[in-house]
Amino acid sequence: MMMMPTARPISLPVRSPLFIKGLAAACCTSVSCYEADLSSRSLREGYAEEGEALATKELALTVFPPGRTLVLLKEQIMDTCGSGPKRSDTAVVFCWYDGFPDPDEIAAFFTRNAGSTYISHTDIQWGRALDAQRWSPDLHRKIADLAIQAKGRGGGTSPGIRLVTAKAGHGLAGIAFLTARPDADRPYAILEDLLVGSDHRGMGIGSSMLQWVRDQCRLAGIEKMFLESNLGNERAHALFHRLGFTPLSVVMSCDL
Repeated sequence: MMMMPTARPISLPVRSPLFIKGLAAACCTSVSCYEADLSSRSLREGYAEEGEALATKELALTVFPPGRTLVLLKEQIMDTCGSGPKRSDTAVVFCWYDGFPDPDEIAAFFTRNAGSTYISHTDIQWGRALDAQRWSPDLHRKIADLAIQAKGRGGGTSPGIRLVTAKAGHGLAGIAFLTARPDADRPYAILEDLLVGSDHRGMGIGSSMLQWVRDQCRLAGIEKMFLESNLGNERAHALFHRLGFTPLSVVMSCDL
């Protein structure tokens, strides 16, 4: 689709390529570009700069390697002839955890953004929480250890823990831990954690990150995804329902 030399907004469906005359093009041939928006004359995060596309022809440029997706939120698309205002909204990039930021920063992000209404039964079983109201004093170390286990595992075929990061600029906007079981009779994944930073909420990052995770799981042959959530985490429940998750069972516990 060739843009005329005027500034106007556009919403991109999944897998649609975008061609912008005279500007580096965002070619969403991966599976998870939901709103690709562009107002500055380059794609941030160092993927593409103005001039890599020719002004005289359409050029499809893949601006993210496999396993990474660029999502630009709430900006305007312009071509090089556009005269609209430039904005500084930050691009959000989802990718498998490669060791950056370091595990301690992952753990600090988790402890800073996970309130008591986030706690579910697995947190208690794993020793991350003392009970349904209190996190363990050892939470930071346990999350850091989990990040170390997940480093470099990405979309591999072996069972185990995975970690997805949502990066905005040079900082974290969100994280998601999941356990993959591609070796099961019916391959499945468990979404263990989905957290968006308090200063990035309300921007659609959580839903986009979860959809990215689901897309990557599908590509890896995963057929089913499960999750659990604290009874009081109603905002998360609304998100999960919107994305097609439905209640399956009731978990109960008692002290002995």
